Amino acid sequence: MTILNDFFSKTYEKYINKQMLYKKYIFQFKDVNNYIDSINSIKIDDFINEVYIRNNVSHLNSRDIFQFSSFNDATIKLSKKISMINNPGLKVIDIGKLLLDDNMIRKNGAYTKYGENHAKTAESIGLMFELSNTYFLSCIGFIYHSLNKMSQDKLICRLLLRNIFVTYILNRAKLNIVDMRNELKMLSDSTYIRRKSNIKTILNKLITSTEYDFSFLNQKIKY
Repeated sequence: MTILNDFFSKTYEKYINKQMLYKKYIFQFKDVNNYIDSINSIKIDDFINEVYIRNNVSHLNSRDIFQFSSFNDATIKLSKKISMINNPGLKVIDIGKLLLDDNMIRKNGAYTKYGENHAKTAESIGLMFELSNTYFLSCIGFIYHSLNKMSQDKLICRLLLRNIFVTYILNRAKLNIVDMRNELKMLSDSTYIRRKSNIKTILNKLITSTEYDFSFLNQKIKY
């Protein structure tokens, strides 16, 4: 199996993630870093071609649509905060409390919602995984915060290119103008308005990439 196929099937990541659940497991920083370096060394064109070849997402569900307040909280901050306590497995309310560390007092519902949104965003990218309503950092998520900025940016683009929502939109945009409101007609108007900024933030991660010209998304997507 090639590294690219391994990445899209998540074979290596699923194996390490499973090992991380054992109490006596010693995290293999070198191996995971080598895996990330291997992924980042592959030209992004190859990932995009793979997205077009696979084209295996026929429709979207509401759960596939990103919902977060801060992309940084769902990636770097979440990675750093949870790895610092050795990734014990957390409920969404505990994740919310970790992320909302501004000393403001909130109701448990607010912590739960914040934690849920950002844990699910991290999971959809590949930085977390869930087991019995408990969230753990994935092997990538465990060290993501410690990567240099260039490595983080390259890795996020590649992780997004295997995300259900992003792969669907890219394949649609390759052929036609994408009317985002029509694509997300399962959402109410108010929910769509809230999610629209999240969608733009995610797609902007691709558009601002220096590795590939994703500017066509600006012309092909109608909001």
